[in-house]
Amino acid sequence: MTDSIQFGDRLRELRERAKLSKAALSRRSGISKQFLGDLERGRRSPSLAVAKVLATALGVRLSAWEAE
Repeated sequence: MTDSIQFGDRLRELRERAKLSKAALSRRSGISKQFLGDLERGRRSPSLAVAKVLATALGVRLSAWEAE
């Protein structure tokens, strides 16, 4: 499994745990729904800046993407 797929799986899990739709996370983060979908499906990998924005929007630390 690649890092982008692992990131995407974790992003979806954190988004759902926060009870946010892709549209709500898009509004909160300023990142398009299309890009969020691509991240969740592992089609794209986030830059560090994007990962930080998503962590802030989800109310988690970047370390939340590490395995629990």
